[in-house]
Amino acid sequence: MEVREYLSVRRSYSLMRHEVDAPVRLTFAEVAIMCHLVEEDAALRTSDLATYQGVLKPTMTHRTKHLESLGLIVRMRGTEDQRNVICAISKEGLRCVEVLCERVCDKIAQGQALSRTTPRRIRSYINDMGTISCGASELILLTMSAEGEGACLPVSEIVRRLGLLQPTVSMTIESMIRRGLVERCQRPADDPGGLGIRLTDRGRGEALRTIDLVRGVKVHRSRS
Repeated sequence: MEVREYLSVRRSYSLMRHEVDAPVRLTFAEVAIMCHLVEEDAALRTSDLATYQGVLKPTMTHRTKHLESLGLIVRMRGTEDQRNVICAISKEGLRCVEVLCERVCDKIAQGQALSRTTPRRIRSYINDMGTISCGASELILLTMSAEGEGACLPVSEIVRRLGLLQPTVSMTIESMIRRGLVERCQRPADDPGGLGIRLTDRGRGEALRTIDLVRGVKVHRSRS
């Protein structure tokens, strides 16, 4: 998968997510779980979903319980082994996936990667993107690495490109500065933005590792 495709989908999802009321706002990982259940067209064990996203079973249990509380999936005990919890998409969950994928498509601006794709194809993208974990810091690394070595971007531009909220980006950048991934830099004198952010050597190394993760994602054709 190309980095620009990954960023395009994540940006569009973030923009769409801002329009959803907080109580029913889903993380990208949670939407990916629902897309995975639809794409697999089968009920799956919690352990299978944990393997799919590369997380611990307790993490997946927390995610699926939240989805169940919203009526988007159904969780049930296995018939042969009561210790197994089986998850299946609900009718409401299926409708939610369709609406979300349509809205993500609508948020992809003309000229951006995947601007001409379909909701069903977006569902396949989200399903396969769910196999890796990229938080705000990884998204910032990807965005800045695309600018080339030494690029100095203002925080406002990072916010615009990622579709994340300003406080989220600002807090994440402060954490990244403490971790030695980025540093503050002076923008050109004629730039009203003043200070900006650029990658450190360590940040470039982390960015390359994240790029490799994204490029390792294989987007499959929808099964349904």
